[in-house]
Amino acid sequence: MNETKNYKATIGLEIHAELKTKTKMFCDSRNDPEEKRPNVNICPVCMAHPGTLPVINKEAVKHVVKVGLALRGNVADFTEFDRKNYFYPDIPKGYQISQYKYPLVSGGSLNGVAITRVHLEEDTARSTHDRGDYTLIDFNRAGIPLMELVTEPVVKSAEEASAFARELQLLLRYLGASDANMEKGEMRVEANVSVKKDLRGYKERISADENAGNLLYEELTYKIRGAAFTVYNKLGHGHKESVYQNSLEEEFKKDNIPYQREKSIAVVYEGKKAGSYQPDFVIDGKVVLEIKSLPFVGKIEHEQVRHYIKGSLYRLALLINFGSNPIHIERVVYDHIRDNPRQNQQESASLGTKVEVKNLNSFKVVEKAIDYEIKRQIELIESGGEVAQETRGWDEAKQETFSQRAKESSHEYRYFPDPDLPKLKLSEIPDFSPEVLRKEMPELPWDKRGRLLKDFGLKNETAELFVQNAELGKFFEDVVAGKSADFVKLAANYITSDLVSLMKNEAKTGQCPAIADFRALIDMVISGKLSSRGAKDTLAIMYQEGGNPEEIAKSREFTQESDEGKLKEIVEKIISGNPDAVREYKNGREASLQFLIGQGMKEARGSANPQVLKKLFLAGLK
Repeated sequence: MNETKNYKATIGLEIHAELKTKTKMFCDSRNDPEEKRPNVNICPVCMAHPGTLPVINKEAVKHVVKVGLALRGNVADFTEFDRKNYFYPDIPKGYQISQYKYPLVSGGSLNGVAITRVHLEEDTARSTHDRGDYTLIDFNRAGIPLMELVTEPVVKSAEEASAFARELQLLLRYLGASDANMEKGEMRVEANVSVKKDLRGYKERISADENAGNLLYEELTYKIRGAAFTVYNKLGHGHKESVYQNSLEEEFKKDNIPYQREKSIAVVYEGKKAGSYQPDFVIDGKVVLEIKSLPFVGKIEHEQVRHYIKGSLYRLALLINFGSNPIHIERVVYDHIRDNPRQNQQESASLGTKVEVKNLNSFKVVEKAIDYEIKRQIELIESGGEVAQETRGWDEAKQETFSQRAKESSHEYRYFPDPDLPKLKLSEIPDFSPEVLRKEMPELPWDKRGRLLKDFGLKNETAELFVQNAELGKFFEDVVAGKSADFVKLAANYITSDLVSLMKNEAKTGQCPAIADFRALIDMVISGKLSSRGAKDTLAIMYQEGGNPEEIAKSREFTQESDEGKLKEIVEKIISGNPDAVREYKNGREASLQFLIGQGMKEARGSANPQVLKKLFLAGLK
């Protein structure tokens, strides 16, 4: 049985991106992510020397406001910077300058995911732990402008989280706000993951049963009863409980009834875990099954089972006594929804205990870490344990998350407005006007995606390639400007297959052909001067060496002969030289025509247009 179907996962994302600015967030030290020498891009301000004063980086604020406009969020009129107080070796000040109460952007959405806020802060230094039993600190990164985007806890799967992060990376690159290379640490994803029993589905099942006028899990109950009667008819009464349990398990296997044996279930009393309970079976994740071998079962046994399911999220238990004659089967039902409306409202409102998984540095790792964490939490709950609110990391070697520290709450950071930085009222700064900034913004990825599909009739995967690779997308649009639909389709095909392949395999030596030369290549294919094979070979030389496609094709004998007068001589020669093949074709053997065309291509040294050649053979064989 797949346990995840009984649980609802809730994921919120916190994504940090280093912004592209010449200098750091609050000083004029260089912001250079490519610098390999440690501790060279530093100054008294970013190193927090006494008496130094920070100054706000205007370009960094602009970047975040543009992101907010793209997300259709609410750009703040009033904003300020706060001190986030905590000690860690990579923070030279002993606090981080960030934003708390008044972020630059609130609200908005991306990829269908609601955004809580986008704010601006400074990055920490970089710690290295791979040299001996000590840690090295490189402060080049300390103070670099860092954008943090926080989503609402509305993401439902690892795949959705990864798709959101990819789209955000694309947006940041289009805006020129960040290169957002995850492998370089320029964009880092943190996922807040929680799970809980899916009470909505639970309520829907109850409602469906009641509205149908049926017994709860009626069909499943009959299957269980049938298996129990089979066992009783074979064994009779009076054996040990374990004998009936083992025999019943065999019947469940034969009848393909999903079950779990001695599964640990948490028991809750007044909203708190009071212990755990292991019923003999849980059937299909719905019905608890208790096996007895007693002369009779009475009120005590009934109330005991009822008490157990009252403290769990299971609604129905079957109490089967093989010790009586005849067999006794009793239904024990507990309606959580009716009996505890307040408790269930609270459970429905809760999202479960949140666990933060930090510093996920690739999209694949985002998916793997979230999937692992969902599974880990479910297994912990199902075994009767409790999920701790904590911060965890991802161990790539072990493919699992690991505990790092207890999760802090916001009050533990003792936020307060930074006394050295001015409050900002953006409406009083002309450069931050939304109208001014929108004019500086490029076409956004989702707008370009829609336009490519609509204006050029591209396939979804082709349009996506041109959106993801903006340089290649511009090349495509320059090539096809003012051209026919057939030209557009052919050009898109040669770019996405042949040119992209060359760019991957010959990246160190090649370069994109000139627009005019690539256009000429497509025109040669359309006019029949070049075959598909000839066009591919010509393009490869254009990419590696440059040059005009007509000159390349002629010098390398790639051109395709379509002149019927010249090809007719070849056709007549092949027909007269292959009488057996001609006779077989006239007797109905189609393969003989292909043989003759192949001989014609061989005679023409591959330069003949196969369509023209076929037309001439058909005429000559009549």
